[in-house]
Amino acid sequence: MSASLDAATGGHTGASGASSLTISHTASASASLATVDVSINATSTTVSGITYAGSAMTQLAAKDNTTVGGRRAETWYIASPTTGTNDVVISFSAGCKAAAGVRTWLTAASPPTGAQTKEGTGGAGSDAMTAVTSSATSIVADILASEDAGSTPDASQTVDYNELDFDGASKAKGTRKTGAASVTMSYASFTGNYAWIGYSIDASGGGGGGGATTEQFVVATRQLSDSGGVIGLVYV
Repeated sequence: MSASLDAATGGHTGASGASSLTISHTASASASLATVDVSINATSTTVSGITYAGSAMTQLAAKDNTTVGGRRAETWYIASPTTGTNDVVISFSAGCKAAAGVRTWLTAASPPTGAQTKEGTGGAGSDAMTAVTSSATSIVADILASEDAGSTPDASQTVDYNELDFDGASKAKGTRKTGAASVTMSYASFTGNYAWIGYSIDASGGGGGGGATTEQFVVATRQLSDSGGVIGLVYV
């Protein structure tokens, strides 16, 4: 089976900024992985921690853009997220203006693999990101932390969240694309500086650059009586 998206939710601190950001996200009972991508409008401020339904998440990658204006992207993850509607609480090292996106994934191994980062100015109006090693049963996901509200992802990428953080000058945009041996995300129609992170969401039992993960099989048996006999049904 292939990994797939379960649900995505965005949020932002608002114009006045804050020292934390809470996003309410709903995950299905089948969700096996959650990722949180954060865009911060300053390189001097970092994410000090994220909890999903009270459980601590783990940082996967971070990238600063130190050009004028500053931009920082971070990605965090947790396996087997609590199902239903729960709060994701992002804490910052200082008050800041920020935006974020939460995604939960189905049939997904933990942790995400093959993380790559890039910074740039977008001055040419378009840019290709660093290639991510993945596989045909995986999904490549990313966050573009940019000050430009007009960035347009390639047509092969699906937008999962597109969050203005405070006044439209900075945003978090998360997209995904079907995996392959090597996947390159790209964006056009933007001129502002950016920080970018891309990574592979691998299917349980194997996938991209991080190598195979032990697949978990849930086997349910049900016995039915039929004319005095017993029929065993096994679901894998």
